[in-house]
Amino acid sequence: MPLSIDPVTLLGILPAALILLFLAALVLVSMRRQRERQRQCQAYAKSHGFSYAAKARLPTELRDIPYFRDTVQMNFGRRIKNAMSRTKAGIETMIFDYWYVGAVSVCLPTSRTTRATVVCLRNARLGTWRVFHRDDLQYVEVQMLNGFLDESLKALRA
Repeated sequence: MPLSIDPVTLLGILPAALILLFLAALVLVSMRRQRERQRQCQAYAKSHGFSYAAKARLPTELRDIPYFRDTVQMNFGRRIKNAMSRTKAGIETMIFDYWYVGAVSVCLPTSRTTRATVVCLRNARLGTWRVFHRDDLQYVEVQMLNGFLDESLKALRA
């Protein structure tokens, strides 16, 4: 016996199915982008003498710095991604991707996720971390990390 579906029921199910299909496609695209960024960051770390971790927790010594203390990561508990670290010429360096949720407007109860590429530098003798960040809707492209790191090192030495 053939399966018969009422046209009104079909019109109700079809939009929901299309929305679910669209959301699944968005998740797949996001996962693909994340894997590609991980691959690029890992290659950058290897070629520039950094250790690399795809996921990590924000180091304890950075948590009291206002930039990290004053931002909110919903349900993530101070996590970072694409964490790279090294010590070179007496300078400890950490580069990582960080994200947080912030209010878009005081009038509207909406929020937006801000992505930031962060460079943390510390002179091994002085011990105080300096934090440099670029906040946007996307992370700094891997091919631009050298320029961002160089600017941060210049500011540290100034």
